[in-house]
Amino acid sequence: MDEQVISPLADEYARAVKQATSMGVAAEPEAQLTVPVANFLTAFAAHTGLGRLDLMREAQLDGVRPDFAASIDGRPCGWIELKAPGHTVIGEKWRGRERGQWDLMAQLDALLVTNGEEVALYVAGTHVETAFLPIEGSHGWDSSRLHTVLEQFVLAQPRPITRVSQLADRLAPLARFLRERLMEGLE
Repeated sequence: MDEQVISPLADEYARAVKQATSMGVAAEPEAQLTVPVANFLTAFAAHTGLGRLDLMREAQLDGVRPDFAASIDGRPCGWIELKAPGHTVIGEKWRGRERGQWDLMAQLDALLVTNGEEVALYVAGTHVETAFLPIEGSHGWDSSRLHTVLEQFVLAQPRPITRVSQLADRLAPLARFLRERLMEGLE
């Protein structure tokens, strides 16, 4: 990777996050990260040879709405969920309404969760790796870890279902969610 190209990207990301989070406008904290995160990840992927990363806002899935659907060079590769700065990116630690959100997101083949400071990669609900984002700029930031996380993200492939038990494991959380929604509707 060419650090002469990556360093300005990192510095611009840090500037954009600081500006977005310090404007004093009443808004959802995670929403303030939308533009800086999207711009940084797409530029980083392009400049590190991973390809053209396209992000589509507010992707609609049954019961859950990740902040972005992601594709690399036109091929769908996964989903990205934004959390507020300081919020944990470890889905298993989420509570309340977010716990239900996590139960559904954990079923996705490839998911990045970021709070603007770090990004965690999950493949089929299993935490694979975490990397820091350059929230303070390029000085002292190791871009290779983020490159590894994004590379694994864009290359993740769905696990093939080869046994009935695997099919049951994949469908059970969705069936539970549907049952809960039906029960809520009946009340």
